[in-house]
Amino acid sequence: MKRNLLICALLLMTPSFGMAQGLEPIEGGRTFYFTQNGGPVDGVCDGSLTCPWANLQNAYDYVRTHFRLASGAITFKLADGVYPTGLQVTGPLPGQQSPHLFRIIGNVATPSAVVIRPSGTQPSFVAAYSGMFYLDGVKMDHVNTMQDSILIGQEASVILGNVEFGYNFNPYNHISVQFGGYLEVTKSYTISGGAQCHILMGDTSKGYYATNGQQNLINVAITGNPEFYVAFLCVRGASSLNAQAIGWNGAARGRKFLIEFSALDIGGTEPCDVPGNQPGRIRYGGQLLTHPGDFVQGN
Repeated sequence: MKRNLLICALLLMTPSFGMAQGLEPIEGGRTFYFTQNGGPVDGVCDGSLTCPWANLQNAYDYVRTHFRLASGAITFKLADGVYPTGLQVTGPLPGQQSPHLFRIIGNVATPSAVVIRPSGTQPSFVAAYSGMFYLDGVKMDHVNTMQDSILIGQEASVILGNVEFGYNFNPYNHISVQFGGYLEVTKSYTISGGAQCHILMGDTSKGYYATNGQQNLINVAITGNPEFYVAFLCVRGASSLNAQAIGWNGAARGRKFLIEFSALDIGGTEPCDVPGNQPGRIRYGGQLLTHPGDFVQGN
């Protein structure tokens, strides 16, 4: 598997944290609004309903250097449209204690109506250096960029709701979780494009589909018979992925899984399988767990 050196470059960036002292406290939470034709983040346009922003990264940089959370959550609310820039979260927002306290919300009923389509070599979303967020209601489309859709590393945490993963070039992934990162999936979602791997776990990272082993809690719709050039699920480097009892609805091409020095738990999945038209591969002490309860979940 080709090593994506740009992952390391993005996740090893030196963060520039705003100091919490002197920042304006936010009590009871606050929502900032975005449209694809919104205004600049320049202190004149304030991210309100009447003057929404357009650029997620500029908004995040502004918020983390001007505000601190005292109570409630900060929400970025995205209107329907196409957004040509993504978001790199390097460290928690001042006062943020959990991913649910920084929420990026699009169209939760129809994620394909809110498209993140970056260009060049930019990802859609990055979380690093203990950065954390909750993402729901967006589609990631990488027809214009050569990079993973979501990058998680450096002890960062991301929680996913109802999202859609569109096309990505090989050798890039829909989700890469590395360097001690944590991924949690809490809702059903859609895959409409291929990639190197749908999920790549590595470097002592952890992933968890929040089903507690119960059927019909999380179902993944797969459309268009996408191809995954290494495997659908890739778990490597002393990592673990708990994907118990997932309803994989649809077909995909490529290996079902690749497990190296790591554990993949698909216990309780009916049938006990993952998408792909080629057998999975286990090597170097990898473990495939197929009995509910075998895997102990934990962050």
